[in-house]
Amino acid sequence: MSTENHNQNITNYVQMFYKTFKESPANPIDFAVFSKLAYFDFGIFLTNRKIIKLSEIGKLQYAKLFLDRPSYNPQDKIFIENVSKNPRFKNILVKKFTQSRDKALEEQFSAVTFQINFRTLVIVFRGTDGTTIGWKEDFNMPLGPTPGQLKAVDYLNKIAHFNFKKLYVCGHSKGGNLAYFGSYNCKPKYQKRLVNVFSFDGPGLQINENFNFLNKDLESKFIKYVPENSLFGLLFENQKKINIIDADGQFFYQHDLYNRKVSLLNIEFVQGKKLSDKSVALYKKINEHLCVLDLDSYKFFIDTTFQLLDSSKIYYTHEIFDNKIATIKLMREQYKNLNTDIKNRYKIILKVIIPIARKAMK
Repeated sequence: MSTENHNQNITNYVQMFYKTFKESPANPIDFAVFSKLAYFDFGIFLTNRKIIKLSEIGKLQYAKLFLDRPSYNPQDKIFIENVSKNPRFKNILVKKFTQSRDKALEEQFSAVTFQINFRTLVIVFRGTDGTTIGWKEDFNMPLGPTPGQLKAVDYLNKIAHFNFKKLYVCGHSKGGNLAYFGSYNCKPKYQKRLVNVFSFDGPGLQINENFNFLNKDLESKFIKYVPENSLFGLLFENQKKINIIDADGQFFYQHDLYNRKVSLLNIEFVQGKKLSDKSVALYKKINEHLCVLDLDSYKFFIDTTFQLLDSSKIYYTHEIFDNKIATIKLMREQYKNLNTDIKNRYKIILKVIIPIARKAMK
């Protein structure tokens, strides 16, 4: 019987799996690695250059800037160092990096392209970056295409215009949603060249007049991985099959790509048993929350909540979670400054949402 340690993750993978892509074809773990890399600022290297190799991201003179991101994790340094010297990854070309945050447009977007060889490109979209602008865009998704989603379509069309035979698209969290949205809405001639589209715990696409999986060939290319305690990956979920991964950490912490368990013996994710009862219950409660509010009330509630955060000078989500009591106090003070009509409407919606949230967290 195998005694393999199943507590390994994508960092261990880049530390220990050294076969080149010629020796061992791309597998789902590789696309989790690419999805994690998309969270870093490649603009540091590509400001005056069009292309770099991944071997360059380990250079010490750039390390501090490259690792400086809103959702920094202590594993980042080890992960990046090993990617940069691993024969499987170090010669991969990095190109077409773009990122933007626009408070007025309520947009947080970033994408990057990795060239594995002369035949294959991997297009990767970044997930939410820990800023309140990024989270506001996430909450705007039920209201229709967001600026980031529309940019994903444009980016994919521009990259796919280059004559590469194989195209992969992937992303984690919101990046997974952008990968799906961009791939579903890009030009049909580019869809034919898509090999797979990977979403790692990203929200699905809403079923409406603009979307349903009528194209069965395209649907078969969409592959989703979620942890047992998934939440974000179940939002708007409508795929017939999702892959459940075993993961470390309690509930929301399983969302982190570093916490997904990897088998280095079989070179695959460790399969989870099933979605947890808590995950399914919370998913149902959130859907209940979305159903009890009409879109106008939902938009009003989200706009007002983020207005209160902004006027409280809270710009990063970690500030909320690190100082919950202080955040509530600041928002209450700002709430007093709202005009009477807005306060009354906000209070009415809170009375609907708070009981649902309390039930969901039990």
